[in-house]
Amino acid sequence: MFEMDQRKETMTSLREAVMIDGRLVGMDRDERCLISAIKVSFAGTSVSAYSRMDIADAPDDLPEVPYTLHYEGQTVNMVKRNGDWFGA
Repeated sequence: MFEMDQRKETMTSLREAVMIDGRLVGMDRDERCLISAIKVSFAGTSVSAYSRMDIADAPDDLPEVPYTLHYEGQTVNMVKRNGDWFGA
């Protein structure tokens, strides 16, 4: 029979507001944008993730259609509606 250690380890995380360079691709356009996000890093590891991502700066004249957002090797589908950006 196996004995299991019932102690739970807690992992400390660090949260910081960051700005990330990105690219919006769609409608035959490839435009630079700036993303505002919260970066969550886990102490003692090289693991991190972003939350509360928002396109903070992009060309105003982009049509309201679907786009692909590229940043740090990641890809996210986005859509512009009524001047605001949403995950698609």
